[in-house]
Amino acid sequence: METPRQMFLIQILNDENLRSPNYITVKVLQEIKKANCDLIIIIIQDGYSVKHFLNFIHENRILNTKANYIMLHDYRILNSEMLHIWNKILSCVLIKKIERDRKFENMSTWFELLTVPYPNIILRETFYGKLLNRWKYGKMQRRNVNFFNDKTTNLQGVRLKTAMYEHFPMVIKTSNSKPYKGIEYNILNAIQKKMNFKMKIYETSDSKIEKWGRQLPNESFTGLAGEIVYGRAHFVIGNLYANLFNLKIMDFSIAHSIECLTFLTPESSTDNSWKTLFAPFSGEMWACVISSQILIGLIFYYLKAQSAFLKDTFDDLSNCFLLTYSMLLLVSLSKMPKSWSLRVLAGWYWTYCLLIACTYRASFTAILANPPSRITVDSVRELSESGIKCGALGFNNKILFQDSFDEYVQKIGNYLEHVETTEGVTLRILKGDFAYFDNGYFLRYLRSNTKNEKTEKENLNADALHIMKSCVYKMPVSIGMEKNSPLKPRVDKYIRRLMEGGLLTKWLKEVIEDLPVEAEAPQEALMDLNKFWSSFVVLGIGYFLAFLALIYEHLHFKYIVQKHPLYDKFNPKKYYNFVRGKKQASNKRY
Repeated sequence: METPRQMFLIQILNDENLRSPNYITVKVLQEIKKANCDLIIIIIQDGYSVKHFLNFIHENRILNTKANYIMLHDYRILNSEMLHIWNKILSCVLIKKIERDRKFENMSTWFELLTVPYPNIILRETFYGKLLNRWKYGKMQRRNVNFFNDKTTNLQGVRLKTAMYEHFPMVIKTSNSKPYKGIEYNILNAIQKKMNFKMKIYETSDSKIEKWGRQLPNESFTGLAGEIVYGRAHFVIGNLYANLFNLKIMDFSIAHSIECLTFLTPESSTDNSWKTLFAPFSGEMWACVISSQILIGLIFYYLKAQSAFLKDTFDDLSNCFLLTYSMLLLVSLSKMPKSWSLRVLAGWYWTYCLLIACTYRASFTAILANPPSRITVDSVRELSESGIKCGALGFNNKILFQDSFDEYVQKIGNYLEHVETTEGVTLRILKGDFAYFDNGYFLRYLRSNTKNEKTEKENLNADALHIMKSCVYKMPVSIGMEKNSPLKPRVDKYIRRLMEGGLLTKWLKEVIEDLPVEAEAPQEALMDLNKFWSSFVVLGIGYFLAFLALIYEHLHFKYIVQKHPLYDKFNPKKYYNFVRGKKQASNKRY
């Protein structure tokens, strides 16, 4: 059993202004749209009132313009000012009354049933109705006439204007036989073959400045938005998002892609190659190793002092420290100590040195085998707290950020810059004080085209560009059409078929196949000059300490040795024999 259909009846008062109907009328119209009524009958004799009413429902989208309409024929609603309406309301029957001729008094009044001659009306500046049938002598003159057939199945080769803005990966200019490529260009190219129309694609005169367009203070529109608002284009392509601004002025197809909108940020490296020698151990570990070396040197000296042998390996304190240091570097002793206490201590200390050396070598090898860690920005919070300036193409992105519920996104939106062109953007990012907002595919395209003469001249690393991992927004991308466009249902149908057939995925792969792979390359154990830099640091430290020792010896000889009473420059052995004998006497044991 069929469910009963709803029926609405609105009585318009004679003094009601249909440019702005009263509250009750508007509420009923909204209920009609909510109920999805498929037949709307308008019986208003005043042509101007019908004209105002049709403009009202078109501008405010109060009624579904794709429903079936029946209304009275009136030349006041069929002039050139109403062509934009008849390009939207296609399933319409106009009842035209034909008065009987006075010569034929027996002839009854008859009616002509006219409709919109779509798509031929696109090429005309005036409206000429297409005759469907006649009501004459109480019956229709033709049988089996479909009054509300779909006029968008075959557009009969009509040219439909398509305004575009070049933006990767949706629309890209080429130098080949095909002037354009990209996902949205391929979509419309496939749809035009199926719907039998020709796409006349063009770029707006202000596209380099206005991009997708905006509304100026004088309420005029620029860019792609202006082309749609002023009826100069039937389609607009170029990576359009269904944001609040665009939804007010145009219709969108179903989303054919979902893009990750994020930032291209600067990347820095923790490449402290000069610290590589000290990196294997932490500060606490180095403190323990140095303390243990000093302590074991003092213990060796004490045990030698308590030994019964006059001469042994560890004769004086300086030798104790030098020998313990050489053992730490796995250099064996020149001769075995004579005292068993020194032998046992040296053996266990040698075991300790082996463990320390193996641990250091393993950690040092791991550091050399791995690249230095990178410092990147991977979240909106990190970006908002970094103090880096942010920018984006288009004037409406700032509103998108400021209307967000995320406090960090709002913070970025307060100082988001409008970028007029992407030329020079990567140079600003490489200098470390700027981040650029766009879809992930365009950021990869921008990063791949970074290396040029300017980066080499300014000594900038073209690889120090990082795409933030987290998405600020995940936005659906659609094809823009005129408000209340009658082509939307069929365009949506074919986009679904292209998605189900996998063609959109195929076209995306073809567009981005030349871009570098986003995944990081496997790490390799490569030794380069940067990693070897620590050896020069060690060598430099050694030279510096040797130079200090040389200065100390020179000062000691000048201010201590030469001023000793036994020193004679013509017989220096006299002084050195005295010092040697004094040292031997101190080491004498019973």
